[in-house]
Amino acid sequence: MFKEVLYFYNQGLLKIIGFTLILVLPLEVFFYGWIFYTSSLDLGSIETVLILYIHILMFIVTQKPFMLLYHHLKINEDFSILEMFQAFLKSFGFILFAGILVFIISYLGTMLFILPGLMALTFAFFLPFYKDTTYSMKQEVVRALKFYRSHFITIHSDILLWVSVHVLIWAVFINGVAVFELTMITYSVLRILINLFLFPLIYFYLTEKYQEL
Repeated sequence: MFKEVLYFYNQGLLKIIGFTLILVLPLEVFFYGWIFYTSSLDLGSIETVLILYIHILMFIVTQKPFMLLYHHLKINEDFSILEMFQAFLKSFGFILFAGILVFIISYLGTMLFILPGLMALTFAFFLPFYKDTTYSMKQEVVRALKFYRSHFITIHSDILLWVSVHVLIWAVFINGVAVFELTMITYSVLRILINLFLFPLIYFYLTEKYQEL
């Protein structure tokens, strides 16, 4: 499966780079500015949780256009950068609102019982999959819960896998530039560069693996 994902990643590389430079890069800069601002606040331990939520939101808000690009690449149909931009605009409001709602539920759940709160947080990663359906909200929630139960181990394994890959790549970058004196801005630029190339690959992987959702 991963070989197929890499193949279509290479097939759509020019569109990935184009869309990334036009939209994803400015969004990443905005989100990291938001992270800097949040980290400067004195909210006890809450700012750490908020930063985690911002990172997740940064990941999911640009996922839908890449999912659609992957589907079109698989059937050998053209999907322009303009259509990717339109897909982003159509999905952004839903993902932003639903993401914030999931974060609130997760935070309240964590305050009561840590495990249910963390489990609720994983739903955020699959919000882009729930956008274009003919189901009612109640039916959609039921479908999501059934899918979550039947793929519990796989979902958490994938999250752990890609978080580990991201951390490993970040560690390699840091070791490579350890001889230089780096500022927070430089660190952020490195993180953004990693995200710009890694996130689309993760989007393609998730789309292929969970396309039946």
